[in-house]
Amino acid sequence: MGKVVVSSMTEEQQSTLHCERVRCVHTSMRPDQFLVVAVAKYLRQEKFKALFDKEESSRTAGRFVKMLDEWFAGASKDASAPLNVGFEEKVYDEMVVLADVEFTSYCAHHLAPFSGTYTFAYIPKDTIVGLSKIPRMVEILAARPQVQERLSQAIVQTFQQTVKPGGCGVIMDAVHTCMCTRGVRKRGNTRTTALAGVFKKDPATRAEFLAAVGSLR
Repeated sequence: MGKVVVSSMTEEQQSTLHCERVRCVHTSMRPDQFLVVAVAKYLRQEKFKALFDKEESSRTAGRFVKMLDEWFAGASKDASAPLNVGFEEKVYDEMVVLADVEFTSYCAHHLAPFSGTYTFAYIPKDTIVGLSKIPRMVEILAARPQVQERLSQAIVQTFQQTVKPGGCGVIMDAVHTCMCTRGVRKRGNTRTTALAGVFKKDPATRAEFLAAVGSLR
């Protein structure tokens, strides 16, 4: 194999080459093991010596990786599973609103938490679900690295495809620690909305949903 001239490579190519070299060196390590080693090495820098000794940095690194496993536990779970138990309902066809439920998810750009509340509503069509099933669905979807916009869409799409209501919608409000603890360091509320079915197609239903959310605040 010829010598690789790094100086002539793009930044992306250099990054890919570096990752490949690291992979070759650590092929016997699981990703979580490699991350523990990397974080422990990071914490052993001179600037941290007064804060961590060698043993402490290793334990902290291990706890950090376990924390990531807890945070992202939803990545390996089926968010539709809690919704598979429903109740047949042929009479009630008005809006059901679940308001101001707390949630925490994690920014895909910085792996930093963002937390807040959401209000979810749907109009039944043959089936209603236990109210606790909706937060269980959201809890699974939120336990993944992502942006808030995609989380909002995922909640609506999962519910619409699984329960098949007349329509559903969600409004999410959150504070992002990636914005208020780094970078611009400003605290602000981010609101996203996602709609499906009649909530998206029918202006009157959409207005009823938005009015219901407004009256609950």
